[in-house]
This record gives sequence, structure tokens and C-alpha cells, in this order.
Amino acid sequence: MTIPTFRPDPKRDAAAAELAQTAGSWPRVTLRRDVGAFRAGELFYGVPSSQPGRYYLTNARFCSCPDYQQRGSGCKHQRATLVHSAAIEAAEAEADFEDMIEGVAAIKAAFGSRHADPVTLAQPIRPARYAAVFSAED
Repeated sequence: MTIPTFRPDPKRDAAAAELAQTAGSWPRVTLRRDVGAFRAGELFYGVPSSQPGRYYLTNARFCSCPDYQQRGSGCKHQRATLVHSAAIEAAEAEADFEDMIEGVAAIKAAFGSRHADPVTLAQPIRPARYAAVFSAED
């Protein structure tokens, strides 16, 4: 999916940042079947309106709010979903990095620090150095 980019809009960006802080409580809606340009499996969030008790179905490509309906894109609800998605991706990347660090620590523990240097790990194995194990050409 192509992620849209929006022109900076201080008012909408500030409102989106505030909305994104509540993203953990947003209802999630996944389409069961194709609807218009949206495919089955596409995720939408129920992003709260400024009117209490009202939610708008929103994702990066669409929002059911009046601002989106009038302007066509870039409402605070869409921006909030992008902020939320970026926060999820950042958290996942950080977790992956921490897993990698733990893996390096495990290699150090198992084989000694000489084999766990990331530069050493990134070097290609040269079969000529391991002639007893490899028969491939270097």
C-alpha cells in the first residue's frame, strides 16, 4: 500500500498528535470483502471525533469525516492513523534491533567475543580458509 504524504498543517498535525495518543483504544475494523476500491483485509480504525461518542472510519487512504469529504485528504484523523502506524513500526524496529543484540550476545556467550563482532559476522565466509569443510571456489 502506498502511504500518502500530506502538506504540513500545524493545526491538523497538532490535533493528530493528540489523537494518536489514544490510538490504543481505537476500535479496529477489517473488511471481510471488497468494498469499492477497498480490498478484503484492509484495516480501518474508528478514530474519535471531536464530538463525544462519535467515531470516523479512517485509514491512510480514507476518512468518513466531513473534513475529508470536503477536502479529499489530510484530515486530522488520517494524520493520526499515520502517526500511530509510524509509532508501531518504530516499536517493531526497536524490538527487532534488541533481538539482534540479544542474538549477538548469545553468539558471544557460545563462541567467544571474537566470533560475535558484527563486522566479523558480516564478512563473507571464504571457503579457501576452510578447505577442510568447503569444496567451493573462493
